[in-house]
Amino acid sequence: TTMLTGLYPPEHGCRVNGMHRLGEGIPTLAEVLRKHGYETAAFVAAFVLDAQFGLGRGFDKYDDYEVQDTGDAYQNNMYKYRRGDVVADSVLDWIKSRPTDKPFFCWVHFYDPHHPYHYKKNPYDKEITFMDKNVGRVLRALRERGWLKNTLVIAVVDHGEGLGEHDEDEHGLLLQPNVMRVPMIVTWPGHVPTNSVTDVSVSLVDLFPTVTDLLGIKTAVRTSGRSLAGLFADPAVKPAARPLYMETEFPLTEYGWAPISGVQGAEWKYIQTTVEELYDSLGDPWETNNVIETRVDTAEEMRADLDSAKKAMKIREQVKVKLDRAAQDALESLGYIGGGGSETNGVLRNCRDVIGLRRDFTTAMGMEETRRFDKAEDM
Repeated sequence: TTMLTGLYPPEHGCRVNGMHRLGEGIPTLAEVLRKHGYETAAFVAAFVLDAQFGLGRGFDKYDDYEVQDTGDAYQNNMYKYRRGDVVADSVLDWIKSRPTDKPFFCWVHFYDPHHPYHYKKNPYDKEITFMDKNVGRVLRALRERGWLKNTLVIAVVDHGEGLGEHDEDEHGLLLQPNVMRVPMIVTWPGHVPTNSVTDVSVSLVDLFPTVTDLLGIKTAVRTSGRSLAGLFADPAVKPAARPLYMETEFPLTEYGWAPISGVQGAEWKYIQTTVEELYDSLGDPWETNNVIETRVDTAEEMRADLDSAKKAMKIREQVKVKLDRAAQDALESLGYIGGGGSETNGVLRNCRDVIGLRRDFTTAMGMEETRRFDKAEDM
């Protein structure tokens, strides 16, 4: 939602998967581009992006979640998403069927390198490879039609993954770099320099204004991001540093643990939950040493940056979604509805102190899925 609106989660109201939908009054990138003559299409792989959550607005074609239960390893109740080859097949059919003279905006969503994994050995690496092959299929189709040389292509990820770092499996409970740092790869022959890498910190809120700026589209839509077009024009000219906002409400809504927010600066990262954390992003990029007690002045500055970031936002009221039982099951199978609930005894626990409980909980859920009920109950 942040990618398609250019707004931070408190501003667009979609703060937890499966609970909120995008409100009608918030413009999307697809709506803006369609108004400027673009044919718009989206192909999404997982139920978390089902049209009922509001992201289909502005798309002429929104090919959302539709998985038939064939009983194979990819399509039983544990695996409610479409494989990358199935997504790519749908995209290729669309590319072949559309006219050649109309500009288009196409969002292709792959979900494969994401829990639950289907390979037993090196699952994360193998699913990245599987997805990469299908990204290649889409790019080859564009090249064969002669479109790739005049197409702005952006490959970006909505989150990384915890593979045991900081004791987190998957993602959602912490704001550490393995989850928060994601790649953004941009290519457009003649408009974006090739083989150029920048270490400037940017955010997913920058995607919307960057696309419209590169395409020369003037819009009055307000975003919290800034265009990166100038950075592409001259990578040596770096824009002024700014604190980038981050949050997760997932601990609270799922388990009744304390939510987390923070800001990433050029050199430092500050996190606020039941305690404060401060990390040297340059000297300690994997955040192994919390220096909150020794860098008091820096912590004070970053705390002020977080307060300012929150005050600058126009908070949107969250639009709740009422899911039927089948939809709840689909989200639960993807790991987005844990079922722990948010009732507390008034004292919210820090995720770091109890993060191992989630691993036990998901292990028990897996035992239940495979009908090992006694072991699941014991755990």
